Amino acid sequence: MSADATPPSPTPSGALVATLAATCITWASFLILLPVAGATLGLAVGATLGLGGMAALLVRTVEPPGDFGLRGLRPAIALVIALAAPAVVVTSEIDNWVAEILPRPEALEQASAKTGPPTPADAGAPDPDAIDAEPSLPSADGGTASETDEDVPLGALAALEVLLFAALLRPVLEEFFFRGVIHQGLAPVLGTLRTVFATALLFATLRASFGLGDPYAMTTLGAQALVEGLFLGGLRVATGSIFAGVAYQAATQTLGLVAVSFAGAMPLAGFNAEGAHTPFAIVLACALSAGFGLRLAFRVGAAPLPEPKADVD
Repeated sequence: MSADATPPSPTPSGALVATLAATCITWASFLILLPVAGATLGLAVGATLGLGGMAALLVRTVEPPGDFGLRGLRPAIALVIALAAPAVVVTSEIDNWVAEILPRPEALEQASAKTGPPTPADAGAPDPDAIDAEPSLPSADGGTASETDEDVPLGALAALEVLLFAALLRPVLEEFFFRGVIHQGLAPVLGTLRTVFATALLFATLRASFGLGDPYAMTTLGAQALVEGLFLGGLRVATGSIFAGVAYQAATQTLGLVAVSFAGAMPLAGFNAEGAHTPFAIVLACALSAGFGLRLAFRVGAAPLPEPKADVD
């Protein structure tokens, strides 16, 4: 590197500061909007301001500049996503493993005695990863509703609201911030493998914040996000695109919500039905499927960038 060359940016410490700032903005916006907008809309606006706003600020400073993963995908990536989607069962099983070490939270009425700043669970916010594991539908007030509730239509609308946030808006914001901007800046400094691991750690930091005040929730969300972040980083490297990660998150969140909604017809112990753990054979099969999908992504490779248009005199 020449003496007058611009050093790569953001640095690892800068990426950490940006992630913490995005997390704080997301949380502050959520708490401000919660009384008037509700939990899901509050999280949606908070994530847009936090992740989207910080990404917009960082994108102008990233050196060397690049496409930030904003490139198309080869058609074969659809098969990759189909193979990888069952990984939602693996991340759900992480919750069961954590429960062996840390006790699950008490009932909400018992938790009302807690002091200090409200957590998403206290405030009625939908757990961003709850649709992966909880066998109940979100209700209109951010809680849960059974199929026998009188306000089933409201519960269905709330479930759709959660789905739009968890399967569409959040994946776009998270992937552009972490696998787009942060990955683009860190790769020249850390190299590919360490960049994937670093962005996964930062990703886990953000997700774990949704369990603030609850060691069980923080550990579960952080561990799930770390595993998911490593896989998403692999997709980013394999395809050169953040849209593979967006599609993966959308597929897993949708699959999780469908499994929850039809738990009575398709029960799976430890996932959408009672049980301490999901059968190991099923977890292993889902993990192998996801692994094969990632391997296929590397074989498919990245879609070519569009050729620059020639200057016309």
